[in-house]
Amino acid sequence: MGKATRGVELAAVKDLDERQVAAWMKQSATMPFVSAAKKK
Repeated sequence: MGKATRGVELAAVKDLDERQVAAWMKQSATMPFVSAAKKK
């Protein structure tokens, strides 16, 4: 993944902690989205 990409690389789906992913999704939903077009 490059600098412009945010994410997690997993070796296997079983490595996912569902509670942690849910918490991250709730947290990210509260933050405003800034697109590349708005940054220019």
